[in-house]
Amino acid sequence: AGDARNHLEIARGLLGAGKIEEAELAARQLEGELHSETPEVHLVLFSIFRSRRQGAAATGELRTYLKEMDQRGVSSSDAALVRARELLARLEKEIAAAQ
Repeated sequence: AGDARNHLEIARGLLGAGKIEEAELAARQLEGELHSETPEVHLVLFSIFRSRRQGAAATGELRTYLKEMDQRGVSSSDAALVRARELLARLEKEIAAAQ
């Protein structure tokens, strides 16, 4: 689990430093290898897609994050999950309005 967390923090750090391409590569590597331990990788990918204004891809990552957290048994009242669901609903409305 520690190795997955380290990879996740690298992806987050790259994203925070504005290195979007490198952050995506790090997140994709984590997603392919270790992501079952770190569903939060989908939040990193969500942020990357949102920064690129790729709404459908961003909402897909949020949906996957919520699904994986649910599978892990995280309480639906968890503050991070509540925020993610609210954000997903808002983004889905924005996408629908833009069409």
